[in-house]
Amino acid sequence: GVLVNADGTLAGSGFNISDGAELRRSPAVFYSSDLTGYLVVFEVVAAEDVDIYGRTVASGGTLPGSDFVICGASNDQLYPDVVYNGYDDVYLVVWSDQQNDPGDIYGTRVEPDEDLLGWFSASIAADAQTHPTVAFNSAANEYLVAWHDYRTSGVTGADIYAQRMSHTGTPQGSDVRLSGTSTLDDQQYPRAQYISAHNRYFVLWQDNRNAVTGWDIYGQNVNADGSLYMFNVPYFVFSGWQQRPDGTFSVE
Repeated sequence: GVLVNADGTLAGSGFNISDGAELRRSPAVFYSSDLTGYLVVFEVVAAEDVDIYGRTVASGGTLPGSDFVICGASNDQLYPDVVYNGYDDVYLVVWSDQQNDPGDIYGTRVEPDEDLLGWFSASIAADAQTHPTVAFNSAANEYLVAWHDYRTSGVTGADIYAQRMSHTGTPQGSDVRLSGTSTLDDQQYPRAQYISAHNRYFVLWQDNRNAVTGWDIYGQNVNADGSLYMFNVPYFVFSGWQQRPDGTFSVE
């Protein structure tokens, strides 16, 4: 990794966060201003399967401690994401988990001392759920987890679903499909943010509903109670492929 100043210049050189004989990939990182440090989560590809690991990084880029296992269950655990909850002083890590079927969405809370507070499931629907993203609602002390979902892939392709979760990891109500029910083909790779100024979540994804333009970027506002605010919003719709979106909200 490397630290970057507010003006975009590099604050020093790149540094090694984790190394070893096994491949490391798919990193995600979140900064805690309360802890003045980061949690980096990533996949470790072992001979038998893929597991989720974490590493604490201090604000200056130093590395206290060492890699620790977040989930080392059977089969593959993939595509981790992480967010910090300042009310409970914990991180929430989510991933796609193949220990029981082609893919469910699991998570765990991670304390600052790297203790784990037990696994939970956000979705165990039929077929595969994969590439999760998570956002924290600081007003309600709860989370929104979103992912792309293959439960009706034979009819609608991959869809974007989301689930509200309590601060302890308990599902709140049922999951909801974010990509409109009239859309066909695939919607994939969501990224979620909580917008405190509006008390809503916003989820972006890549979308293949338009045969003429190919992959485009769409989004959906989600109310704090998990209901949809208005309709899918086309953001980047033009010829060529627009893929793997991400973004954040500025109050300025």
